[in-house]
Amino acid sequence: MSEVEALQPQVIRVGAHEVCVEEPDFTAYRLRGVLSSDDVRAMTEVERVTWQGRDRVYLIMRLHNMSLQPGVLLMTADLYRDAPTRVVAVVGASFSLWISIEMFARSMKLLGKRVSMRNFPDEASARAWLQEQRDRPSNAGRKSRPSAG
Repeated sequence: MSEVEALQPQVIRVGAHEVCVEEPDFTAYRLRGVLSSDDVRAMTEVERVTWQGRDRVYLIMRLHNMSLQPGVLLMTADLYRDAPTRVVAVVGASFSLWISIEMFARSMKLLGKRVSMRNFPDEASARAWLQEQRDRPSNAGRKSRPSAG
């Protein structure tokens, strides 16, 4: 059985939030309300399965009236130190939240982690951009998808 066949996507609830590993290298988040450190720790454990043997992973984060508890970004940076390159499409970020997300991405880059993020007005355009990133020739040699055969 291949890695893709073995994967059975399911929505996992973490507080008011949802996380789903849709494909071996693709995780979808739906974040609602206040995001706490405990929420981030639990969601990271779900996402970690996508990191195994990969140089890059893809995420979509759909935000609904979301805010961050103090200290969440600093703790998140520590949790993601061993993560592969993350390509992230964000949908629904308020201006102030987007600024916080940008600061997080910059801090990860200072720690030597590659993060590519864009903000989108809707999920369809976010998913289209993620697919473009997966299909780019410059990503062809990177391990994000299992090899055929």
